[in-house]
Amino acid sequence: YDPDNDVNTNYCIWQIQAFARFHRVLQQHQTQGTLELALESSEVAKYVVDMCLDILNSKSWRVELSRGRGFYPNLQTVEIACGLDALADGIRLVETLDSVVDSSGGDLTDTQELANRIQRNINNAVDYLGWAQDQVDPLESELGQGGLGYGGIQILEQRLDVTGHAISALTKLVSRSR
Repeated sequence: YDPDNDVNTNYCIWQIQAFARFHRVLQQHQTQGTLELALESSEVAKYVVDMCLDILNSKSWRVELSRGRGFYPNLQTVEIACGLDALADGIRLVETLDSVVDSSGGDLTDTQELANRIQRNINNAVDYLGWAQDQVDPLESELGQGGLGYGGIQILEQRLDVTGHAISALTKLVSRSR
Protein backbone atom coordinates (compact mmCIF):
# COMPACT_ATOMS: atom_id res chain seq x y z
CA TYR A 1 0.00 0.00 0.00
CA ASP A 2 1.46 3.32 -1.06
CA PRO A 3 -0.62 6.31 0.10
CA ASP A 4 1.24 8.66 -2.27
CA ASN A 5 0.13 6.84 -5.42
CA ASP A 6 -3.23 6.04 -6.92
CA VAL A 7 -4.13 2.84 -5.14
CA ASN A 8 -5.70 -0.12 -6.87
CA THR A 9 -9.16 -0.16 -5.32
CA ASN A 10 -9.30 -3.95 -5.49
CA TYR A 11 -6.34 -4.00 -3.09
CA CYS A 12 -8.27 -1.81 -0.65
CA ILE A 13 -11.31 -4.08 -0.79
CA TRP A 14 -9.45 -7.18 0.37
CA GLN A 15 -7.44 -5.26 2.95
CA ILE A 16 -10.57 -3.75 4.52
CA GLN A 17 -12.24 -7.12 4.77
CA ALA A 18 -9.21 -8.77 6.37
CA PHE A 19 -8.21 -5.95 8.71
CA ALA A 20 -11.76 -5.10 9.83
CA ARG A 21 -12.04 -8.70 11.03
CA PHE A 22 -8.62 -8.43 12.67
CA HIS A 23 -9.78 -5.25 14.42
CA ARG A 24 -12.85 -7.07 15.80
CA VAL A 25 -10.62 -9.81 17.21
CA LEU A 26 -8.31 -7.23 18.79
CA GLN A 27 -11.31 -5.44 20.30
CA GLN A 28 -12.54 -8.70 21.81
CA HIS A 29 -9.14 -9.35 23.37
CA GLN A 30 -8.55 -5.75 24.39
CA THR A 31 -10.63 -6.34 27.52
CA GLN A 32 -7.48 -7.94 28.91
CA GLY A 33 -6.29 -4.35 29.23
CA THR A 34 -2.91 -4.56 27.57
CA LEU A 35 -1.65 -1.30 26.11
CA GLU A 36 0.01 -3.19 23.27
CA LEU A 37 -3.33 -4.55 22.02
CA ALA A 38 -4.96 -1.13 22.32
CA LEU A 39 -2.21 0.48 20.23
CA GLU A 40 -2.33 -2.28 17.66
CA SER A 41 -6.13 -1.98 17.44
CA SER A 42 -5.80 1.76 16.87
CA GLU A 43 -3.25 1.28 14.08
CA VAL A 44 -5.45 -1.33 12.39
CA ALA A 45 -8.44 1.03 12.60
CA LYS A 46 -6.43 3.86 10.98
CA TYR A 47 -5.39 1.52 8.18
CA VAL A 48 -8.99 0.43 7.51
CA VAL A 49 -10.22 4.04 7.54
CA ASP A 50 -7.50 5.00 5.02
CA MET A 51 -8.55 2.10 2.77
CA CYS A 52 -12.23 3.10 3.01
CA LEU A 53 -11.31 6.64 1.99
CA ASP A 54 -9.30 5.30 -0.95
CA ILE A 55 -12.39 3.46 -2.18
CA LEU A 56 -14.61 6.52 -1.71
CA ASN A 57 -12.09 8.67 -3.58
CA SER A 58 -11.59 6.23 -6.47
CA LYS A 59 -12.90 7.21 -9.89
CA SER A 60 -15.71 4.66 -9.91
CA TRP A 61 -17.03 5.72 -6.53
CA ARG A 62 -16.40 9.44 -6.90
CA VAL A 63 -17.65 9.81 -10.48
CA GLU A 64 -20.04 6.96 -11.27
CA LEU A 65 -21.84 6.95 -7.94
CA SER A 66 -22.00 10.71 -7.59
CA ARG A 67 -24.00 10.70 -10.81
CA GLY A 68 -26.07 7.74 -9.61
CA ARG A 69 -26.12 5.91 -12.93
CA GLY A 70 -23.41 4.87 -15.32
CA PHE A 71 -23.24 5.73 -18.98
CA TYR A 72 -23.08 2.00 -19.74
CA PRO A 73 -24.68 -0.83 -17.81
CA ASN A 74 -22.24 -2.70 -15.62
CA LEU A 75 -19.12 -0.77 -16.61
CA GLN A 76 -18.09 -0.40 -12.96
CA THR A 77 -20.24 -3.19 -11.50
CA VAL A 78 -17.32 -5.30 -10.29
CA GLU A 79 -15.67 -2.45 -8.42
CA ILE A 80 -18.94 -1.18 -6.97
CA ALA A 81 -20.19 -4.59 -5.77
CA CYS A 82 -16.85 -5.58 -4.24
CA GLY A 83 -16.33 -2.12 -2.77
CA LEU A 84 -19.79 -2.24 -1.22
CA ASP A 85 -18.85 -5.50 0.50
CA ALA A 86 -15.70 -3.87 1.91
CA LEU A 87 -17.49 -0.68 3.00
CA ALA A 88 -20.08 -2.78 4.84
CA ASP A 89 -17.17 -4.02 6.98
CA GLY A 90 -15.59 -0.58 7.12
CA ILE A 91 -18.66 1.22 8.41
CA ARG A 92 -19.10 -1.33 11.18
CA LEU A 93 -15.55 -0.59 12.29
CA VAL A 94 -15.97 3.20 12.03
CA GLU A 95 -19.09 3.04 14.19
CA THR A 96 -17.04 1.47 17.03
CA LEU A 97 -14.49 4.31 17.11
CA ASP A 98 -14.52 7.36 19.34
CA SER A 99 -12.43 9.39 16.90
CA VAL A 100 -10.87 8.93 13.52
CA VAL A 101 -7.32 9.90 12.64
CA ASP A 102 -5.56 9.71 9.32
CA SER A 103 -2.32 7.82 8.81
CA SER A 104 -0.25 10.93 9.55
CA GLY A 105 -1.79 11.06 13.02
CA GLY A 106 -3.88 14.19 12.54
CA ASP A 107 -7.61 14.31 13.19
CA LEU A 108 -9.47 13.44 10.03
CA THR A 109 -13.05 13.99 11.00
CA ASP A 110 -15.48 12.92 13.66
CA THR A 111 -16.71 9.38 13.34
CA GLN A 112 -20.31 10.38 12.74
CA GLU A 113 -19.34 12.53 9.76
CA LEU A 114 -17.26 9.70 8.28
CA ALA A 115 -19.97 7.12 8.97
CA ASN A 116 -22.50 9.40 7.24
CA ARG A 117 -20.23 9.74 4.19
CA ILE A 118 -19.72 5.98 3.98
CA GLN A 119 -23.46 5.35 4.46
CA ARG A 120 -24.34 7.83 1.69
CA ASN A 121 -21.99 5.97 -0.66
CA ILE A 122 -23.38 2.61 0.46
CA ASN A 123 -26.90 3.82 -0.37
CA ASN A 124 -25.71 5.05 -3.78
CA ALA A 125 -23.97 1.72 -4.44
CA VAL A 126 -27.11 -0.28 -3.64
CA ASP A 127 -29.09 1.96 -6.01
CA TYR A 128 -26.41 1.62 -8.69
CA LEU A 129 -26.36 -2.17 -8.48
CA GLY A 130 -30.15 -2.29 -8.69
CA TRP A 131 -29.99 -0.07 -11.75
CA ALA A 132 -27.30 -2.31 -13.29
CA GLN A 133 -29.50 -5.37 -12.82
CA ASP A 134 -32.42 -3.62 -14.48
CA GLN A 135 -30.37 -2.98 -17.64
CA VAL A 136 -30.59 -6.64 -18.70
CA ASP A 137 -33.80 -7.28 -20.59
CA PRO A 138 -34.84 -10.79 -19.47
CA LEU A 139 -36.76 -11.37 -22.70
CA GLU A 140 -33.74 -10.63 -24.86
CA SER A 141 -31.02 -12.08 -22.70
CA GLU A 142 -29.53 -15.54 -22.62
CA LEU A 143 -27.78 -14.59 -19.39
CA GLY A 144 -30.63 -15.16 -16.99
CA GLN A 145 -32.01 -12.74 -14.46
CA GLY A 146 -31.07 -11.36 -11.07
CA GLY A 147 -27.29 -11.65 -11.16
CA LEU A 148 -24.78 -8.94 -11.77
CA GLY A 149 -23.05 -9.02 -15.10
CA TYR A 150 -19.85 -7.62 -16.37
CA GLY A 151 -18.72 -6.79 -19.85
CA GLY A 152 -18.25 -3.08 -20.27
CA ILE A 153 -20.60 -1.63 -22.85
CA GLN A 154 -22.34 -4.95 -23.47
CA ILE A 155 -23.34 -7.31 -20.71
CA LEU A 156 -21.58 -10.49 -21.74
CA GLU A 157 -21.71 -12.61 -18.62
CA GLN A 158 -23.08 -12.98 -15.13
CA ARG A 159 -20.42 -13.14 -12.46
CA LEU A 160 -21.23 -15.31 -9.46
CA ASP A 161 -18.34 -13.78 -7.50
CA VAL A 162 -19.63 -10.25 -8.08
CA THR A 163 -23.18 -11.25 -7.22
CA GLY A 164 -21.78 -12.98 -4.12
CA HIS A 165 -20.04 -9.79 -2.99
CA ALA A 166 -23.27 -7.83 -3.42
CA ILE A 167 -25.22 -10.41 -1.41
CA SER A 168 -22.51 -10.51 1.25
CA ALA A 169 -22.64 -6.71 1.57
CA LEU A 170 -26.42 -6.65 1.83
CA THR A 171 -26.33 -9.38 4.48
CA LYS A 172 -23.82 -7.39 6.54
CA LEU A 173 -25.83 -4.21 6.16
CA VAL A 174 -29.10 -5.87 7.17
CA SER A 175 -27.50 -7.49 10.22
CA ARG A 176 -26.00 -4.09 11.16
CA SER A 177 -29.41 -2.45 11.16
CA ARG A 178 -30.84 -4.95 13.65
